[in-house]
Amino acid sequence: MANIQNAADKEKEWKGIKLTPIKEEEDGTNNYNEFKQKSVLELDAAGYWQFVDGPDYNPPSIPALKPSQQFQGLDNTGTAITITVPGNEGVVAAARKQAEAWLLGDKKAHAIIVRAVPVEKLYVVKDCKSAHDAWLALKNEYEPANALTAVTIKQQIIGHQCGAHDDPVRWRQVMVQLYQKLRDADPVMMPDSEFAKHLAVVTLMTPADEWRFCCDSLCDKVRQGDLMGRPLSSTTVLQRLKHEEGKGRTSGATVPSAYNAGSANQTGRRNDQTQQQQNRRATPYNGQQRTNPRIFCDNPFCETPIGHIKTDCFAYGGGKVGKYPENYHGRRDIHLSLEARMQGRILASRRKQKHDLEDAASGNQFAGMADHTENDIEDSPGDRFAGMADHTEDDDNDVQNIIGSVEDGFAFMMTVLEDDESDDDIECDGYGFFWASVDGTLRSGVEDKR
Repeated sequence: MANIQNAADKEKEWKGIKLTPIKEEEDGTNNYNEFKQKSVLELDAAGYWQFVDGPDYNPPSIPALKPSQQFQGLDNTGTAITITVPGNEGVVAAARKQAEAWLLGDKKAHAIIVRAVPVEKLYVVKDCKSAHDAWLALKNEYEPANALTAVTIKQQIIGHQCGAHDDPVRWRQVMVQLYQKLRDADPVMMPDSEFAKHLAVVTLMTPADEWRFCCDSLCDKVRQGDLMGRPLSSTTVLQRLKHEEGKGRTSGATVPSAYNAGSANQTGRRNDQTQQQQNRRATPYNGQQRTNPRIFCDNPFCETPIGHIKTDCFAYGGGKVGKYPENYHGRRDIHLSLEARMQGRILASRRKQKHDLEDAASGNQFAGMADHTENDIEDSPGDRFAGMADHTEDDDNDVQNIIGSVEDGFAFMMTVLEDDESDDDIECDGYGFFWASVDGTLRSGVEDKR
């Protein structure tokens, strides 16, 4: 009776172990790394990890069964005889008897793992004979799907720098969130020491005085750690940043300049052309999202995840994929997968190189000044007219009427922009023709409105 009760308790114990179910998202990502980390701990705590993998995994050696065989034949006298070739049934039975406890644990671990597999993926573990085989099959099925996600997130980490007008506190929070997502997708793509160095040396580039000493101190610690063979950990860097944040909050100022992107010190510098262009840049998300610094897009394919949520993201994998706003002036290929984007940009780069080579081969399309020295001052003035001279019907006299005597200098043409114009605002409505004398001074200009 006691043995029956013990068997029932053990049966209830292993059936009560439930691993984190494996789930797949619509964008192709999955939670396999979460499943893997939690399953290792739960199976190890229950005593079943030794049947799956790890340093204690040591399956028993059971030889393949070779059954006994009988053959009918005749001896030298012609009498019918039966010859028996012995098999290894006894050896296999003895090995199975000795490994009975291990095989029972393997069956239970196998069942626990299969329960976490979604119904539509049961074919992955259908032909697996052991818990170890099922574990490897799931790894081969789900890990490659996270590789592209990990590459995209790592690019976001590398590109997310703390610039002159950024909030270091918010920057740190976003970096931690991105790194956690990267570790979930691929724990080995960016080691902790690499992330720590990236935090301290590469991306913390704010020129605020409150953070200057912190940046220099972290850079020194990173160098010392590399020299001593003990790289700095990300925990140390983040603790130092949090300590600096605490000093900023208790320094007496209402809002320190390092925490306020619109502080008085920075406002005075917003009149330059770069800042004006930045202010005019259209943001494809609404004002409520931009003013809330805690809104973060969890789309792993989004290259600018700050300031909107996944349902409003028009990048690949977002809720509004391909639906670019009217005021969006960025790349128009972010709705494609990373592989398609890379292929498209490579083809565009090759087309541009081919076009440049063709232009270089037909050197008469632009009048270079190197060929027009004083040694050939007697050449036709039409050949020395820079810019569009080769593309008009003007003869030499018309050109000379425009630019005057060729001995006095040369003419060149440019499009004149206003100070507050950006590249996106250019409207080609006229050209300025300027006359430069031989001594290099600008003498006059003529504007031709079309």
